[in-house]
Amino acid sequence: MEASAVTRFAILYLCAGALAWAGLLVPPVPRKVSIQKASSRSTETNRGADTRRSIVNSLGMRLMLIPPGEFQMGSPDSDGEASSSEKPQHRVSIRRRFYMGAHEVTVDNFKTFVQAAGYKTEAEQEGGGWGWDRSSGKFVQNPRFSWNNLVIEKADFVQGDNHPVVNVSWNDALAFCRWLSRKEERAYRLPTEAEWEYACRAGTSSRYYVGDTLSPEQANFGKSRGSPVPVGSYQPNAFGLYDMHGNVWEFCSDWHDDSYYQHSDQVDPTGPSEPGSANYHARRGGDWLHGVKDSRSAARYIYNYRPQARYNVIIGFRVVREP
Repeated sequence: MEASAVTRFAILYLCAGALAWAGLLVPPVPRKVSIQKASSRSTETNRGADTRRSIVNSLGMRLMLIPPGEFQMGSPDSDGEASSSEKPQHRVSIRRRFYMGAHEVTVDNFKTFVQAAGYKTEAEQEGGGWGWDRSSGKFVQNPRFSWNNLVIEKADFVQGDNHPVVNVSWNDALAFCRWLSRKEERAYRLPTEAEWEYACRAGTSSRYYVGDTLSPEQANFGKSRGSPVPVGSYQPNAFGLYDMHGNVWEFCSDWHDDSYYQHSDQVDPTGPSEPGSANYHARRGGDWLHGVKDSRSAARYIYNYRPQARYNVIIGFRVVREP
């Protein structure tokens, strides 16, 4: 290298160093990668793992990919509408991605299962489901209340194929998942409470995924529509999930325990190892009959265990599928 060239290089090097020292040369800012993209990249090499943002299964059910992440589970002490079972609020990590049904399982989905498996629900075996009797203003058991035929207060309402299936028990929901797992050779199951709340919040920390208030134009609750409505009648959350607030309660895989949050795991919690005194499984999301506070993202089903709480016109379910 000639002397003049060396001199020029040295001058440029010194100038660059001076600029960097002065803070005028800043290294490139790393490109931000969304949670979904980051999680997809981390498992793209896993043989057999599905990485599509959404899938449609053999029953025509759309399922959305839920990426791993962290969130604050439960309600803060400042929330006066929260029950003690929602406290303390605590940080939870969901380490594995999963697919969740964009909609609650419909009458049509469940009908396919019943016809293929020759299945009879627990309600059908035990004298009929539980529904709201408009004359007495009480929940009553009657054969006319079933998963495929429903009469609700103020109007004779027969479920359509696109309504969420109701009057199914936790065991009925589990049987559906097992049948679908065998049919597709993929693992279907009910969501854990942590997965359900994480998916419902979809990155939000407010009472509802739409904010701290919820209107009848945004969800079906508090008898605003007088019955369940067809799935997908309202806007979805950021993960593409519909009716996570209201319409029907949704079963989770966990046993319910009012005090579970006081000692729960912080990584992929799956609920108590055995049933508590209430002896029933957790339910989330609220329903068409009860008030808005039951539809909060953190709200947990806290009603006393009664026969009509096992299956009735306000309880359905949503499925999860492993990638």
